[in-house]
Amino acid sequence: MTNIQSDERRTDTNHTAEREPVSVSFKTGEEPEFRTPDHDPHGETFAAVSHSFTSCDGGCGISGLVPTALLEDADGLTGWPPFDVLCESCANAVVRDDYTF
Repeated sequence: MTNIQSDERRTDTNHTAEREPVSVSFKTGEEPEFRTPDHDPHGETFAAVSHSFTSCDGGCGISGLVPTALLEDADGLTGWPPFDVLCESCANAVVRDDYTF
């Protein structure tokens, strides 16, 4: 929660600590949940609507689809500090402190 004191011209934030990176599984869009149903071949599936394309913040070059709500949170759009979205390899490297791929 951010409290702005107008008389003091400062901002007090009780959630300024950095957040830990989150490991995600990047999807290709070929998974069953992304296929259009037979009865509506031109419609979009819920999975397609609720996912966005992004790349790993670890710099490894992996990219794919992840839930849009997670990306909004990762960018700090939900009011909490932002965090990195990492693929499983980069997340494991952070845990081991080993950045060789």
